[in-house]
Amino acid sequence: MYAPASRISRSGEKALIRNNTGTLGEQRINSIFRRYIAAQEEINALLLQLRAVKRQEEEVDTSITGQIEYQPHAKGGHADPTARAVEQVIDVYQKKAAEIQRRIRELIEERVKTDDLLARLMPREEEVIRERYIKKQSWTAIADMQFLSERQCQRIAHAAFNRMAQILAGAETEQREAPEI
Repeated sequence: MYAPASRISRSGEKALIRNNTGTLGEQRINSIFRRYIAAQEEINALLLQLRAVKRQEEEVDTSITGQIEYQPHAKGGHADPTARAVEQVIDVYQKKAAEIQRRIRELIEERVKTDDLLARLMPREEEVIRERYIKKQSWTAIADMQFLSERQCQRIAHAAFNRMAQILAGAETEQREAPEI
């Protein structure tokens, strides 16, 4: 049962706030790492799609364009309707490739932000977080690599979560306080 608000001491109030922030911070940071891993998987899939689109574009370009007589049209473009159709197909492939490349850049930017966040941690904190939440290593494996106990590795991860939550909270505050241009 919870104590009435008037009975919570100042230190208890700070601990309650800290615990709530820690839980929310851990959930948010776990979400960041899930997106980090998913972004890499999506990048890999998009690269395969991009290769396929480029291959299809090349096939259309090389197999058909050698058979078409290019005769300039008075209004620009080509008089031959087949040549115009080929250009339209190639244009569709180029637009699709550009869209895939744009999405890959977005995902890479998101991953770079996470890498920047990790780089602001202490080296051991960063290594423990990368091993546990990105490489999905067990606490036992991490403890063996670090020559520490599992519990100490968990403490390091907890301290890293707190540090990342503070960094993220500071970044949000800076964004809110920045004057709009």
